[in-house]
Amino acid sequence: MNVTASFFDSLLSRWILSLYLHLLLLWIFTSLRLIFVQGLPCLKAMLVDSLIACTGSPGTGKTTLCSSLPMVLSMAHIAEQEGCLGAVQSDGAAEIDIAALVDSWQAPRSAIIDGHLSHLLPVEAILILRCHPEVLRKRLEERGYSPEKVQANVEIELLGGPWNDLIADERPILEIDCSLESRQAIVAQWIDDGCPHSTTADDAIDWVQSLVDERNPL
Repeated sequence: MNVTASFFDSLLSRWILSLYLHLLLLWIFTSLRLIFVQGLPCLKAMLVDSLIACTGSPGTGKTTLCSSLPMVLSMAHIAEQEGCLGAVQSDGAAEIDIAALVDSWQAPRSAIIDGHLSHLLPVEAILILRCHPEVLRKRLEERGYSPEKVQANVEIELLGGPWNDLIADERPILEIDCSLESRQAIVAQWIDDGCPHSTTADDAIDWVQSLVDERNPL
């Protein structure tokens, strides 16, 4: 009996060691890939212990940005795992029961949550991606969205996007304009700095004023 127990203990120890080595090799591979593709700033973001929401209207570039960062979790995938994702609707979207998700989700110590409602989760800091309404319109049309869905999302972005939920929020926020590029280096540096308070509602991009200025130049 002792021989059998020792055998299984040895087997378990080897399995744990093998798993650890595989995870270590995966981390090294991911680090080297990020350095090669995005440069050293993205590696810095891997070393920060924070739970961050990457939010913004559909089409602002969340998934593109998150593809260059590690430890990213899809909010839709989290909701599905927790049984908080509704049926797919006619426009291809599935409603998330935010209240139920907040109650059931056991948040990790650190991760980047990709989703246009991720700022409603109990995260420590928030990254808001914005996009010029006309650029956003083109992106959503290229996705094949219906004219009604395109217009609805453009109007939401025009009126502030996630800021409508965050006017009095005291968590650190960084807002970046991703109309032309995804700004990975800026985001990685912000994370490396500990996600400081960087943007307030008063400082937020005002697309209405921007459009007025574009149409009525001095």
